Amino acid sequence: MTFTTLALASDALVRENNPTTPYGASSSSSVSGATSARRRSLGYFNLPFPRGVQIISATLTVFQKEAATGGARVIDATPLAAGYQESKVTWDDQPIAAGTVGSSPSQGNSAVIGRPWPIDLTATMQAVADGAPWYGFRLSSTNTTILQLFDRSDPDFAPVVDIEFADAPQAPTELAPSSARSVSIARPTLRFDFSDLTGDTSMAALQVWMNLSAPSVTPSFDSGVVAADLPEYVPTFDVTVGQEWFWQAAVQDGAGLWSDRSEWVSFKRTAKPTVAITAPSTSVFEPTPTLAWTVTGGTQKQYQVFITDPVDTTLVLWDSQKRTSTSTSLTMPKLTPPVLSPGGSYLMVLRVWDTVLREGVPGDPVYTEVTKAFTFGLSGAVTGVSSLVATGGTSPGIPLTWTRATAPDSFSVVRDGVTIATNLDPTDLTTGGTGYAWTDRGATPRHAHTYTVLAVVGGLASQTNPTANATTTPNSLWVVSADGLHAVAIANRDTDTPPIDTVASEVSEVHRPIGARNPVLRTQSVYGRAGSIAGALTVRSSADSLDVQRAHWRAIVANRSTPVYVTAVDTAFRATLYNVPDHIKDDLNDFVDVDCDYFEVR
Repeated sequence: MTFTTLALASDALVRENNPTTPYGASSSSSVSGATSARRRSLGYFNLPFPRGVQIISATLTVFQKEAATGGARVIDATPLAAGYQESKVTWDDQPIAAGTVGSSPSQGNSAVIGRPWPIDLTATMQAVADGAPWYGFRLSSTNTTILQLFDRSDPDFAPVVDIEFADAPQAPTELAPSSARSVSIARPTLRFDFSDLTGDTSMAALQVWMNLSAPSVTPSFDSGVVAADLPEYVPTFDVTVGQEWFWQAAVQDGAGLWSDRSEWVSFKRTAKPTVAITAPSTSVFEPTPTLAWTVTGGTQKQYQVFITDPVDTTLVLWDSQKRTSTSTSLTMPKLTPPVLSPGGSYLMVLRVWDTVLREGVPGDPVYTEVTKAFTFGLSGAVTGVSSLVATGGTSPGIPLTWTRATAPDSFSVVRDGVTIATNLDPTDLTTGGTGYAWTDRGATPRHAHTYTVLAVVGGLASQTNPTANATTTPNSLWVVSADGLHAVAIANRDTDTPPIDTVASEVSEVHRPIGARNPVLRTQSVYGRAGSIAGALTVRSSADSLDVQRAHWRAIVANRSTPVYVTAVDTAFRATLYNVPDHIKDDLNDFVDVDCDYFEVR
């Protein structure tokens, strides 16, 4: 809706008893129906609306200048059939008045100066909006007494015009599906836009026309007027596979005005390929299984695989990312920690895009999606390990030892129900005979952990396995190489507290909601821990020495691009070290100074 208030652009008085005298230059306006002495006032205002709008209301208000006498009267406003010149118009050459007449309410005598006389011009202005010419209006009255009115020059009581109108909505321009793109369902939702910037912004109805193969002035399908508050429509018939349909739409706003029809657009119906997951089956027995599928009835162009929680599918555990490939299989990568854990339940979600140019509509995305639920199963046919021992202590990490009569294909380690290592080669872990050992470098200090070691043979993991519990309580900050071959303890010179400064940085801002008493901290993004390490190498066991610590630190520095394990007080994490000096500063107090200006958690 648009509401505007206007002043008159011109006005003039004409008098029957002075038929050749122009009064446009005088500050006078009046009406009278006296015989042979009639008075009329002419006026003009510029139209504030374009053609074709709906006039909601239009009122011309004039104000009496002197006391009204002579009883009740009505002031009529009649459209002029031609223009006039304000300074020259007279009774004899005044233009004819004809058309839709607007009138004021009947009012009686009153001595109130400035009493308003509202004249309803709604019908008059609607006729103009519908195409009638506009040259102004003529005020007249049949009452034989003179009613003096203020003219447009008065600063307080000049006539005013109040108009409220609603423009028609714009023709829809954003139609979907369009551009001959394909959908796969028989009754796709046709969507378009509704825009009514200067009219009633609520949508009341729509109408859709459809024609097979080409646009037509007499389309084969017409939805008729459909009451709707959203610009979308579902056809009442099935579109056949292989057909191309052209369609257009129009919308109606809450004021009852219709837009023009949109341009014609088209879409096709093309069936999607059939996709079936062939692997995994209902169970997998190792954390990096092969995922495979078949595609028939079309050509695969791209695919994407998600592994999610089977109940909360929004919890994505792994995402292959969208890949442009015709391959119909992939092997899940080896990750730390692994995505899949023995005994867990999962859902594989597969999306396949074909080579057809498609457009997504509600209920019909541009890809084919299929799912497969599976579990990480355990097999009773595989013999488990024996004599599992987990040893805690003041050093970082928790060593595990176990035995097995014969070497399996590999070992997997489970900590607190989550697989943390897979595909461990027995030849790398053997301690001689039937014994094996492996150290968990990522165990959280001062937390009790429960461990299980699985034997994997032929892709099957052992079902019956012993458990072991341990807690590590390191009394220094430790930096351990990824392979576990090098570990150093670092302490402050003056105290035994870990010399680490770490923070989890974030990007945030203070938001002050309207009407709220307290501000709110709104976090936009959070980064991993980062910080610095600075301290001295220190000996923590009788079997250790500063020379050994120096050698370990130099080995870690030589491979500084490889992430290391950092253990401090009650936390452990993998990190990459930066700005590590190559030199080691010795002194005479059995301390070796080392520092790392920066690290980032990996």
